[in-house]
Amino acid sequence: MHKPVVTSSLTPRPARADIAAALKSRPLARGSAPRIDSSVELVPGRMLGRYELVATIGKGGMATAMLARLRGAAGFEKLVVVKAVQRWLAPHPSAAKMLRDEAQIGARIDHPNVVSVYELGEVDGTYFIAMEYLAGETLAYILRSCRQARTNLHPVLAARIVMEAAEGLHAAHELDIIHRDISPDNVVVLYNGGVKLVDFGIAKCDGRITQTQHGLIKGKCAYMSPEQLSDGRLDRRSDVFALGIVLWETLTQRKLFHAPDMMTTASLIISAPRVPPSQLRRLVPRSLDAVVLKALEPDRHRRYQSAAELRGAIDDAIWQHRCDAKHVRSYMAASFPDRIAERQHLIRHDEPAETSIATAVLPGQLALSRRRLETRRWLRAAVWLGLAIAIAVTLAIVIGISDVGHR
Repeated sequence: MHKPVVTSSLTPRPARADIAAALKSRPLARGSAPRIDSSVELVPGRMLGRYELVATIGKGGMATAMLARLRGAAGFEKLVVVKAVQRWLAPHPSAAKMLRDEAQIGARIDHPNVVSVYELGEVDGTYFIAMEYLAGETLAYILRSCRQARTNLHPVLAARIVMEAAEGLHAAHELDIIHRDISPDNVVVLYNGGVKLVDFGIAKCDGRITQTQHGLIKGKCAYMSPEQLSDGRLDRRSDVFALGIVLWETLTQRKLFHAPDMMTTASLIISAPRVPPSQLRRLVPRSLDAVVLKALEPDRHRRYQSAAELRGAIDDAIWQHRCDAKHVRSYMAASFPDRIAERQHLIRHDEPAETSIATAVLPGQLALSRRRLETRRWLRAAVWLGLAIAIAVTLAIVIGISDVGHR
């Protein structure tokens, strides 16, 4: 079932194939630079086309992501994320082309485990994508918070999250789209227990305007497959390898290929022995060891041949635990109560926020929230213990007085 595109409160959303066709039919003039109006600034409270910018979600080297609101007739409202090219990059045609590539690729994928893309827009030379707002945390943020707060993500929950990401990845692969940037940063775990794969900005597929130069490697080195580092001939199995790294790191809460420089990292990926996760965390079921090690095979022919195969293997390894979305939802609610409350307050508030809600780069705030939660638990336990001691002392005194009276 298609999710509604934010066009207006009365206009139905066209099918994703129609969106992709419409994007493809609007080529940018070769060599022409989009105009930039210095008044277009991505700050809360401004309008970008039909979208009211509410708060900054994050900033990267190429683009800024903003929480935005679309209002329509009869009180219609829709929260979206607007991703726009950085102002200093706007005069460069390649920046707009890369954003259009991301929009066109995202519009082709219709799956509950992949973020939805609604439209590609342009205002005074500033190109932007409107996409689904995801109320949740990146897997990278969750793992960092666990390390900081010295808490553990249960291995079965970890496997469940990666299993859902594999479903979304397989949907992309079936459309001949290779993600090329699978990492914990691009897996979002929703507060409602869902999982979404995001950021197809450097995905490989037919029809891209921008093509990767020969010899140029795209993606994060620590999550690249051996073939991505060597011959560069990629297929879906390269993404399967990257997702295998994500699974290993989510189970162990450690970095797999961690080195000070790219050359050493590449060497580890190609030749370093793979340590079974259960050797580092006893709670990891042995059945998941075999799954991880097969996904991390340096030889692509010995790996799982599709993300669907990897998903099925994870499911076979954990099915007896009966872990589903409600368990992920419970974990998120218990782990991020302050974050959830902050987002809900921001969304319900009519005024735009002056500060960013993107605290993925500020994990100390989450650690503080977790410490507060732990403090509350200890205080409650201390109160109950104090009451128990008081009752025991009172009973002892009463019994002692009674014994004296009988004598």
